[in-house]
Amino acid sequence: ADEVGSVGVALGSRPAAEKILTRLRVPLLSLHSSHPAAAWARSIALPPGSHVVHWPGLSHYLHQERPAEFCALLRSWLIPEKGSRR
Repeated sequence: ADEVGSVGVALGSRPAAEKILTRLRVPLLSLHSSHPAAAWARSIALPPGSHVVHWPGLSHYLHQERPAEFCALLRSWLIPEKGSRR
């Protein structure tokens, strides 16, 4: 089975997904439950400011299952601390 995760399901095959993702002009926060999917996302040329997170046990309802952790991650990505890469 292909381990692209939700990227593969949402955007098709890896080459098709890569073609779409590399055309983005805004930063992308990409969350993956599997290491192979996160590694693949890190291997493509995403826009500056993008961040790929490997979060084992992630589901489609992470905002309900782990709301505090999800909000902290989202906040830290949207509002980076001074001196950070973004």
